Amino acid sequence: TIAQIPGYFSAAWLVERWGRKPTLVAYLLGTAAAAFLFGNAGTGTDAFVYAALLSFFNLGAWGVLYSFSPELYPTAIRATGAGIAASVGRIGGILGPFMTPVLVPVIGQAGVFAFFMALLAVTALNVFVLAEETRGRSLEDIAGPAAA
Repeated sequence: TIAQIPGYFSAAWLVERWGRKPTLVAYLLGTAAAAFLFGNAGTGTDAFVYAALLSFFNLGAWGVLYSFSPELYPTAIRATGAGIAASVGRIGGILGPFMTPVLVPVIGQAGVFAFFMALLAVTALNVFVLAEETRGRSLEDIAGPAAA
């Protein structure tokens, strides 16, 4: 878990250099790759390195998400929108550990991590295609003209 600290810090630095959208996509894809590698790792050093990379990229992605998602909601619903989005993420975090032991006998350990990798890749694609870049823009500019 010590890898989470540089994951957060590097993501925080990159959101202002690269932008929110490219940083989130990069960290989601890094998480996907690390999940695949960890799921196919043996025991020993390689499993440790891949677990550290998984932790680094996953927590970096969360750091970007918590800075990026509130900017995407209009001021009037910003707290509600960001709160609901975070809640959905927490629900996934709760359900994932319960799904894993159900899926492992069906698709194997490597299959479970490949499934997680696919979900992360789809999420990265959605961010790439659908998300609005907010770096360097005011919240008023992002929200657009006020409704009358």
